[in-house]
Amino acid sequence: LLLVTRRERTRRGTPVLRRYVHLSTGNYNPRTARLYTDVGYLTADPGITADADAVFQQIASLTTDQVNSLLAATQIKSLTTDQMVSLTTDQVQALSGTQVAALTSDLIQSLSTDQIMAIETDDLQKLTALQIKALLTDQVASLSTDQIQSMSAATQIKALTSDQVMSLTTDQIIA
Repeated sequence: LLLVTRRERTRRGTPVLRRYVHLSTGNYNPRTARLYTDVGYLTADPGITADADAVFQQIASLTTDQVNSLLAATQIKSLTTDQMVSLTTDQVQALSGTQVAALTSDLIQSLSTDQIMAIETDDLQKLTALQIKALLTDQVASLSTDQIQSMSAATQIKALTSDQVMSLTTDQIIA
């Protein structure tokens, strides 16, 4: 997340402050860059730029302003397990890869099998080995073959515990 506040002039010459936001996966690691592409979004949308400003204010502990358009990883980490359980499958499906990657082990374990199945296939690639080990066997068993295939990175497959592997069906193993 990058926020730029710039002093500009309107067409009439009146000075104004204009904000720009760059949202990006920020994948600058040479090894993982081979697995997935960095995605970025540059905008001057007033709602998104205001939210980005609020996120930075929260990080600096200056305010607790409500963020409307963005859901930052810091907000995901501050969710309680009760709040996580109450998310609808649509809300879980709307989580970005960065937000999925921010889930703690406790939050991952609090997800229902329906919520696990709702996680976008591409976003499962962002799970770390520790997050994969945190999955409960019934959560692993509920993964679709597409989701299993998306976890094909060697580090993710190696992270599965023997109990998790035993919970897989033949179709999931073949995938």
